[in-house]
Amino acid sequence: MDFQKPSEPVIVDTLAVTGGGFVGGMFSRAVVGFIHTPAATDEAGMKKEENALLLKRGGLAVVGIVAAACATGKDPVTSFAKGVGYGMGLVQGLEVVKVLANRGGVTADASASKSKQAIANAVGLGCACNGPALNGRRKQRGLRFTPRHEYSNMDTYAPALAAKSMMSHPLLSEAYA
Repeated sequence: MDFQKPSEPVIVDTLAVTGGGFVGGMFSRAVVGFIHTPAATDEAGMKKEENALLLKRGGLAVVGIVAAACATGKDPVTSFAKGVGYGMGLVQGLEVVKVLANRGGVTADASASKSKQAIANAVGLGCACNGPALNGRRKQRGLRFTPRHEYSNMDTYAPALAAKSMMSHPLLSEAYA
């Protein structure tokens, strides 16, 4: 491997592949949302739908990889098309690996071994987005402060308007009602 200053065609090609990868990943997620609509409510039905989703994701990953392999050429449009295939394959492949790792007992719990925690973080099972802070139910809190009316020039020159503007604010009108 040799590092050198990239030329303009190499930069354009790299940007085309990277942009295509983003588009392909987002497109594949949209396709999954379009072709898979879960409706099961019982345990057996949910397991069957999870398996069907896993097959659909695997199929999309294969389609993306095959599409990238079939695209030939040296122009930016071909590079973009290859990137779309790479993005589809990578995103859906990672989702398949994530589900299979979760089924295999890979967890990022503090009680798990360090190697299982590292694998869980690598496949996306150990990120903070899966924790109770973001996915858990949060308490709904109302107004936690007592609204105060600050003295302003409006009180001196137009006291009726100052009171009216205070009462027209949706949060403050409840507090002063």
